[in-house]
Amino acid sequence: MNELIPFSLPLTRRALPAPGLVELWISDLADFPLAGDQPPADRQERRRALRLGQRFLVRLLLGSYLNRPGKDIRFEYGKAGKPALVAELAASELQFNLSHSGSWLALAVSRTTPVGVDIECRRELPRASALARRFLSAAEAQTVADLPEPDRSERFLVLWSRREALVKAMGVSVIASLESIELDPACGQPRVLPPVWPDILAWTLLGPALPPPLIGALALPDAGQRVETRVLDCGSMARSPGPAIG
Repeated sequence: MNELIPFSLPLTRRALPAPGLVELWISDLADFPLAGDQPPADRQERRRALRLGQRFLVRLLLGSYLNRPGKDIRFEYGKAGKPALVAELAASELQFNLSHSGSWLALAVSRTTPVGVDIECRRELPRASALARRFLSAAEAQTVADLPEPDRSERFLVLWSRREALVKAMGVSVIASLESIELDPACGQPRVLPPVWPDILAWTLLGPALPPPLIGALALPDAGQRVETRVLDCGSMARSPGPAIG
């Protein structure tokens, strides 16, 4: 299991990850000082402020790798909505994927190899068994149903996040791929994948180190990849007078 590496703002220019390495950025935007001095008045405004903060931070982080201001980072989107850099920026070989849960943001950055990431906040799911029967394989669903809470909900979230990471790495729809994916209920590694995907042995599927509220997964269609998790303290922006890229 990789360790959590603390980082704080402002960011300096960063080299692209070395081949075989994924840099996974995790940040809690609950204290991100983008929305001004006054907290948002209602839930909808809080959600909007959070999404603005997440988009700002993604551009800030990607800009640090590309040596560009965050405002110059532009995206295009695949058929399943997976974001990618526009052609001008994609020449850098930087690959990325992002996920969010609650106020938490995850951004996975790799070099050349497509990557998928998913995070979920730990929580009890009253319908975990029913969700498992609907979305997981029969063996996985039975494993989930046999567990007591809170293990039942956690096992469902682990298996679900791994599916999400796999399909996001491929840039396809999770719903369209569910029936063709089967994971080992115990270790979460692939047993069956869609026939048009790379072979099972060609994949890296990891449960990286994450701060305690989170469960998550990282997937790449390239064996032997490793990950380093960087926990970015966004509250440091409010405490630091220095400039940040972007």
